[in-house]
Amino acid sequence: MLRHSVLATTFFTFLCYCVPCFANASEKHFFNEIINANQLTAAAHLSLEILGVIFLTLCLAKVMKLTTFTKRTFNLKISKKETHTVLNKNLLKTPALALSAAKHEIMKMGRDAQNMVQESLESVFHGEPKVNRDALSKVERSLDDRYVITRQFLAALMEKRLPEREGQDVLLSMRTLHDIEQIADIVEDRIIPRVEILRDNGIMLSEAGRQQLQQYHTKVLKQVSRSLDLFDSPDSAKAAKISERFERYCMLSYELKDQHFKRLQNHVTESEQTTNVHLNLLSALFDISNLATNIARHMRKRSASTSHKTEQVPATLPSPQIPVNI
Repeated sequence: MLRHSVLATTFFTFLCYCVPCFANASEKHFFNEIINANQLTAAAHLSLEILGVIFLTLCLAKVMKLTTFTKRTFNLKISKKETHTVLNKNLLKTPALALSAAKHEIMKMGRDAQNMVQESLESVFHGEPKVNRDALSKVERSLDDRYVITRQFLAALMEKRLPEREGQDVLLSMRTLHDIEQIADIVEDRIIPRVEILRDNGIMLSEAGRQQLQQYHTKVLKQVSRSLDLFDSPDSAKAAKISERFERYCMLSYELKDQHFKRLQNHVTESEQTTNVHLNLLSALFDISNLATNIARHMRKRSASTSHKTEQVPATLPSPQIPVNI
């Protein structure tokens, strides 16, 4: 289409310039006369003008093509930004599909939050406290945007007349979504600033403190992973085990803080320099583990509620008492 436009414009220009010239030349018997210098100059000017018009036409075509490409690219970027989640309002017409799509999105958000927890402290355990705040903050902002979209989607789904079990699943998804967003906020607001304090002041945790923090960090990551797996595949027995593990993590957190205080009593220099950072990191990891365990708590509460209602409904209705006249 563009090539045809250029050819048409060139041909039209040729007619506009050349036809009057040839008509004028035929009247003066141009071909019967000797071409003088003035005629050669006029022909050269005419050729340059035609070439100039062709060049301008090609440039205009390139500009139009570039403008079209830029517009398409810009629209594509906007489209990607608008559809960065798998949720679509049309899914609400089929609640089962809508719930499945929402759970899938929540799982992806949970894995992103889990990666934030892992990457935020990796450098500390390797003895070089540094953190890519820009990258982690970008993930956290993305989670915030997806949290709003998913929450609104679930709220619209809750307005539907759902069966009781699906309604409970939507409620569990809403609670899990909130907990995941809180985990990302903890990394952004509490963990990253503490790592930056270590980096900016050129200080480091003690060797024992670093090993203990890494041990606890690993357990917290496993707890987050187990909880997300539980959300994806509900299992009452696994929910009970996850809750039991959290009780052990509570005791471990207490013991790790107690060991830190003992290092302070022994005047370990690194512990004295980093006591505030160390204790705050332990507390942040404990809170992340607590939020992750909420998935198991909600699931156990739902199971208990369902079983209680089942027990209240008798298997068979009692037979009515019919009076007998004797």
